[in-house]
Amino acid sequence: MGKIDTMKTLVLIFALIVIIFQSMNANPIILFYFSELIVDSSGWKIELHLSGSVGPQSLDGWYFTTLSDTAYLKNGIVLDTNYLIITQDSLVTPLFVNRNGDHLSLCGPHGVADRMIFGELSNTLISAPRSGQSICFREYRDEFQRYFYYLDNTSTLGGPNDSANARGTIRGTVTDLSGNPLSGVKVIYDYANWMGYQMDIYVLTDSAGKFTLDDYARIEHLKIEKDGYEIKALTVQIWPESDTSISNIELIVGISEENYFSLSSYELEQVYPSPFNQITAIKYKLPAASRVMLKIYNILGQEVKILVDEIEDAGYKSIEWNASNIASGVYLYHFEATSVNDPRKTFMQVKKMVLIR
Repeated sequence: MGKIDTMKTLVLIFALIVIIFQSMNANPIILFYFSELIVDSSGWKIELHLSGSVGPQSLDGWYFTTLSDTAYLKNGIVLDTNYLIITQDSLVTPLFVNRNGDHLSLCGPHGVADRMIFGELSNTLISAPRSGQSICFREYRDEFQRYFYYLDNTSTLGGPNDSANARGTIRGTVTDLSGNPLSGVKVIYDYANWMGYQMDIYVLTDSAGKFTLDDYARIEHLKIEKDGYEIKALTVQIWPESDTSISNIELIVGISEENYFSLSSYELEQVYPSPFNQITAIKYKLPAASRVMLKIYNILGQEVKILVDEIEDAGYKSIEWNASNIASGVYLYHFEATSVNDPRKTFMQVKKMVLIR
């Protein structure tokens, strides 16, 4: 190979690396449609919104499903950058949405485009709203494109969701088994990413073992840890403009963090190898028997492959994805696991991988 050919090859490789890097840092990747939902004794209203630079999209032939019903949208409805409010008048036939809990899905030509799950049901993403409250969507703008749903006391239908009247407080006390308060206990309720490194977001208990944290009115998965004590996990619903109190949390001496991670937490690992050229392995941990859903999506948010859709026993898991018939590009693997014994405990995460031919 001559010098000119070598230089051309190096330029192409460099260009490919730049494109891949930009694609991996581009957001949004998965398209979300549901922005807000009001459902009460008077009926329901659904707000749809597509973030990003997606052009106008006709919803002809699209339809909604719930656990008990299906209804098609009338022709002529277009979703653009505005906030689109859907009511019963927007549908060909009435749609029943159970205010106490339901699985609300928006379906298009390629299947389910988005889903909002609420109430005391398996795979619940948010509790059923109380009177006067709406369910709102919020997306993290980080490398994993995480998201959550929260409750709001003042609806923002027709405009962007905000945090006004949509935050609450958790208060609790941590003690040992003898009832003695434990200070300096980490109450971890979220994490942030900086240059690919995870950083826990937490509050510490004071000298009386008490802690207070403020956050969006969402389902909070707490991890409570102190050196020399068993790590404890709790799931709590924060209610907007309210204090949620947790009765005394007791920590037991003598369980190491290594044992905690092998027995008490979900985890999704980064695929290896990545980039890969045909086959890669996806590994994850299950602390208990769980309903597992593992799907592959392309960069447009279209479903490419369902790798797992079943109940699996606790343990370390690994599954290969053979992409021999798939085009090069950036792909996402969406992992969701729900404890069989406690459906309130749900873990969801999305990570990226790169396929190169």
